[in-house]
Amino acid sequence: MGASLHEEGCFFKLWAPHAQSVHVIGDFNDWKPGEPLEKDDHGIWQGSIRNAQEGQEYRYLLNKGDQEFSRIDPYAKEVTHSMGNSVICTPLPPIGHFDPPPLHQAIIYELHVGTFYKTSEEGPGTFADVIEKLDYLQELGVNIIKVMPVHEFAGSFSWGYNPSHLFAVETSYGGRKEFRKLIDEAHTRGIAVVLDVVYNHWGPTDLDLWRFDGWYEGEGGGIFFYNDDRGETPWGHTRPDFGRPEVRKFIFDNVMFWLNEIGVDGLRWDGTALIRNCKGEEHLKDQDLADGWSLMQWANEESRKVKPKVILIAEDVRGNGTLTEKTEEGGAGFDAQWNSIFVEHIKPSLADDAQWHMDQVIEALEFRYKHNAFERIVFSESHDAVAIEDQRLPEEASPGQADSWIAKKKSALGAVLTMTAPGIPMIFQGQEFLKAGAFDEKDFINWDRLEQRKGIFKLYQDLISLRLNKEHKSHALSGQHIEILHAHAEIRVVTYKRWADNADEAVYVIINFSQDTHEDYWLPFPGEGDWVTIFNSDSKIYDEEFGNLGPTKLEVLQDEEGNSSHSIILPPYSAIIMYRE
Repeated sequence: MGASLHEEGCFFKLWAPHAQSVHVIGDFNDWKPGEPLEKDDHGIWQGSIRNAQEGQEYRYLLNKGDQEFSRIDPYAKEVTHSMGNSVICTPLPPIGHFDPPPLHQAIIYELHVGTFYKTSEEGPGTFADVIEKLDYLQELGVNIIKVMPVHEFAGSFSWGYNPSHLFAVETSYGGRKEFRKLIDEAHTRGIAVVLDVVYNHWGPTDLDLWRFDGWYEGEGGGIFFYNDDRGETPWGHTRPDFGRPEVRKFIFDNVMFWLNEIGVDGLRWDGTALIRNCKGEEHLKDQDLADGWSLMQWANEESRKVKPKVILIAEDVRGNGTLTEKTEEGGAGFDAQWNSIFVEHIKPSLADDAQWHMDQVIEALEFRYKHNAFERIVFSESHDAVAIEDQRLPEEASPGQADSWIAKKKSALGAVLTMTAPGIPMIFQGQEFLKAGAFDEKDFINWDRLEQRKGIFKLYQDLISLRLNKEHKSHALSGQHIEILHAHAEIRVVTYKRWADNADEAVYVIINFSQDTHEDYWLPFPGEGDWVTIFNSDSKIYDEEFGNLGPTKLEVLQDEEGNSSHSIILPPYSAIIMYRE
């Protein structure tokens, strides 16, 4: 489908079953219609135009009765802008081989191209700007960047969840060639790229797909959309018709485009609850969309065939473990999904002492959808969790004072919980140096702050290093297993051991969620021996205001009953991670 160059010109192919004639107009014919395309029995219009060349702009001119519609090509891989013209272009060359990290060793960094880094005074940030910060991300230690949507959208400033043209890469970011360059540059640094894609709704503005060939029913959007109640979404009547073969193929082709031609290493499907259910609710079974479910299964099955190590993530946030079951077992076939329980339980307990809830913290640590801990992605900040009515964790902990002692302390605890919980850890851009406020499409990161908060950056860097076992002391953190060894709701101390294959090689995580220093606090340990601190969030290397309290090494003995314990000093709002020599 779309425009395909050949030796003598360009071949055009368009689905518009209700149009009575279709012309291609563009630079090659002075924007004047010539011979119409030919229509087959399936509503596909096609034909060739001699001398049409790469880089030339074009549109489709559709006629239905006395109505005429000028449309951008739905399959256009380049557009001048969301309300502009399609551009004839050649496919990008195949991308070089790259294996993304296995899920148990994945560290995700979510970024928004428009606000992550910006070198020009006008407009949003670009792919080229992100490339300039790849060395920084490599130094931080992350090995996956999760890029918020880059489908062409209305205007230049957006979160990206309002796609106007699915195959075109946002022009204000630099377009598809610059995006490919970003992916290539990331790969040379060992960083995979996972892209957000939006199939639960489109638009609602600058949307040429709306009533594309003039046909529609009621208030519906025509051939690309449900034209009954199933079309209704929180963003208008713009849910794609997942049951119509041509629309299913359109979405499927888009998935293949990102994986094959652009070369991303994985996809994060936005709002899958609204693909599988009209209301996006778990309990309203009469609103289920079987066609949406089967579409996700089909796309995920084929994605693995073309890219066996592809990373497939669902943003469902309804606690449904079937999303990450295999398709042959009736699941949707995703590898992992965003875990709303983690952030919804952890963030309030950290932001406000009055909302501390020990059982919720424990549930956040122990939760899993089925048996595999790496079917969930855990985070204390994301674009959704820190936007609109919500704020970044430092801002909620200490409004207007992200540099305060308590803001730094609690942000550090969020990082520890994220990096030591079973699951795939993710951080949101700027979190690693206490970005405050709330996220929006013009919430540009002030990189001057990094210099002032280098200690907090090192804290995140050290936690990521531990998670990846770079010092060969913390393999346990990339394992499946967790056991709560001690939990005291009133004193607000929770400890847990983490291990992978061998419980005797566990690491021990000790967290004091209170503002009090506990001078002589007795704790159970996972076993006897010499336990050495490999991380202490109260260390002054992370901030001069921190107290530098806590043990460096403990000789833990076993009592007559076979129990191991030791007294310990616990600094306020702090976490200590220990391993046994």
